[in-house]
Amino acid sequence: YGAVIRVHLGMLALTALTGVTLFNTLLYVGADTTSAVNLALIAATSPIFVLLIARVRLGEPLTVRRMAGLGLALIGVLTLITRGDPAVLLEMSFTRGDLVMLVAAVCWAVYTILVRSKPQELPTLPFLGAQFILGLAMLTPWAAWELFVSASAPTPQPIGRLVAAVVYMGLMASLVAFFLWNHAVAIIGPSRAAVITYLLPLFSGVAAWLFLDEPLTWLHAVSGALVLGGIALATRNPSATSVAGPKP
Repeated sequence: YGAVIRVHLGMLALTALTGVTLFNTLLYVGADTTSAVNLALIAATSPIFVLLIARVRLGEPLTVRRMAGLGLALIGVLTLITRGDPAVLLEMSFTRGDLVMLVAAVCWAVYTILVRSKPQELPTLPFLGAQFILGLAMLTPWAAWELFVSASAPTPQPIGRLVAAVVYMGLMASLVAFFLWNHAVAIIGPSRAAVITYLLPLFSGVAAWLFLDEPLTWLHAVSGALVLGGIALATRNPSATSVAGPKP
């Protein structure tokens, strides 16, 4: 696949820059300088950016059904994040980290749209491998600067949980997650895949219940119903439910 990669090197470099280099870096930088509530709320804007860019770049229509479904799912996410208290939104204070996270959300939206334009002659794994290699090349100078030049860089501690966290982020949150996301976008398109990301807070709640003994409350049930209903509405294929016209 070397010849194909060389032909599409510019597109692959842009994909690696937005999805591997910038998104991941900005995500962790933003998470270090803002609150968890702000982080979750700004991350919830990414599907909106995907729909808008898909409208401009790919000509996908912004139908009333899709926008209504997106809005319903977003309300479900906000209900869960604010724990059912709208006053939380009014009490929010914004920091520089929020702007960083907003840029990360836009980068992920651009990446998602670019994935849709993947060269047909390049399968998902080689496509992903090229992204990771290019993304690593772009990250290496900054990582070296942080480790050997920046006085504020913490000294890595290769112990227990840290090693496990790094391995998990490298394998599951990066390799497996990117592979499944790219494959999903190729099958159902960026707009439908973006709306489904609103399931992430629900999965987080279930994982916290399973592994951290955190309780599942009525908020999870209400939020789940709103999110699932919104996703079903936004991703439903209208041709599958078309109504026949009047008989002659």
